[in-house]
Amino acid sequence: MSCFTDMAISQKVARQSAEEGYCERCSTRRAILVDCCELSSDFSILLSLYQESEDGDELIALIEQDWAIFSPAVMDRKALLNDLLPETVGVRYATSQPMDNAAQRRWVALKDELKYKNRFFPESAPDAKELAELLGLLVISQNDLPKSFFRARVQRGDVALGLGDLVAPPIGVAQAGRANPPGLSYLYVASDPETALAEVRPTVADVVAVAQFEAVRSFKLVDLSDPRSLISPFRLGLEALSNVRAEMAFLTMLSEDLTRPTPAHKAAYDYLATQYLCELIKRIGYDGVRYRSSLNTGGHNFAFFDVTALSPVGLRDPLFVSAVTLNTVPSSAA
Repeated sequence: MSCFTDMAISQKVARQSAEEGYCERCSTRRAILVDCCELSSDFSILLSLYQESEDGDELIALIEQDWAIFSPAVMDRKALLNDLLPETVGVRYATSQPMDNAAQRRWVALKDELKYKNRFFPESAPDAKELAELLGLLVISQNDLPKSFFRARVQRGDVALGLGDLVAPPIGVAQAGRANPPGLSYLYVASDPETALAEVRPTVADVVAVAQFEAVRSFKLVDLSDPRSLISPFRLGLEALSNVRAEMAFLTMLSEDLTRPTPAHKAAYDYLATQYLCELIKRIGYDGVRYRSSLNTGGHNFAFFDVTALSPVGLRDPLFVSAVTLNTVPSSAA
């Protein structure tokens, strides 16, 4: 079970085996063990995406490019795949339906059209029905959400911030954000205090207030933190499998743009595409999105479309910033 990050396969291993012991593949001492032949029929569905080709690649390279199935702890993922699909040993493959960067081009086209041509009715917008089907694969279980959420704000001046100062800004006052167009108020919160602190980008000697929020109702969120690792090919039919693989790059680019830090002076234009997609997500019926934090590794941020979905329940002790870590970035990212 510890050999896989894919939840569908991990759950099947847990259901089909009560044997526990040392796993030589991932070096887990108390792993749930199952014979590879019991999973071969599940993995064979992946072969519908690839065809034999003398000029192709090893199957493991193609699968790992498209899906996040195997745990990084597996020392030899190629050998594991060979045991799962022994008929593929020594065979080279190519994708049956090459994506040819079509999804990437569509994302770039949408961004450019929103910036320079059609702000509200872009011709390059994704089909709402197809988008809804994809988003249905990324719904977050309530059990996977934190019990508390956190929001930070840098104190300006000598007056300490109160709890009411850390709620979402009033309608009409909100600046453009990753998910919200200017004027629309969304509630941005983080999964933990450290991420909330990092997201306000404090400088040395700043005092930062951090408020804790809790849910006042149930809600349905879309997880855009890492679509490739969240969507399991083993829960899809043959037709859906090919379609989802083709759209994975589009979802991944949306995820990356939500995560990527943007200077304030570029936000009005750089966030147009993510704002547009979040408006579509809201119209489809979701309450918000989760995305990765670029400023705190392992942390997550949330954008709630309904600012009343969470309620502030208390303030943490103010934090004094004594140091800030600076990281160099490639010149192309500047």
